[in-house]
Amino acid sequence: MNKATQELLDAASKKSDKKEMLIYDQEDGAALADDWLRTKGRLDVAKERADKLASSIIDLVQPWYMAQCRAAGRVPSVIIQGLAGNARVTFQEAYAKIKADKEDELRDIVGEDFDQLFRAGYSMKIRKHVAEDPKALQAIITILAKAMGQEKFVEAFEVEQTLVPLPEFTSQALGFNSQLAEELADAGVHQTVVVARCP
Repeated sequence: MNKATQELLDAASKKSDKKEMLIYDQEDGAALADDWLRTKGRLDVAKERADKLASSIIDLVQPWYMAQCRAAGRVPSVIIQGLAGNARVTFQEAYAKIKADKEDELRDIVGEDFDQLFRAGYSMKIRKHVAEDPKALQAIITILAKAMGQEKFVEAFEVEQTLVPLPEFTSQALGFNSQLAEELADAGVHQTVVVARCP
């Protein structure tokens, strides 16, 4: 598939952004926006280059590191001395998630050592529609706490109670006088504002 066709398919698969926008056309905004966009662009390019260099360093060091550890035992870090300073490469005892359906394949690869090398892992995540419904979330937490008992529940879970402004708050906030807006800000109500590049 040629590049133009791929770009056309990519564009067609993206959701269209139908949000309304206001245009801030004052000169002071244009200068700040230009400076931010240029700086952000340089940061993005630098981050991409740094990520590629880090990957190259890992590819270079990993075979040597494995050989050294086989000979002398595991050491978590390697230092590479450079003219600009030292780079440290740390091999953590942390791995990307492995799906449970890979167990048979891994058992075939490592054989009878599987149970000494792997264990079942579990993670729990509350589905978005439940997490965003305070009543449903409270009901789930109550059911779990009752079923487990308070002591075991507190030992297993960390629960943080928060207040979440509703869409109605955002609508009404436009009409708040400056004193009320300031009091709300002092009380910790801060709207998330993201600066992003416009397409």
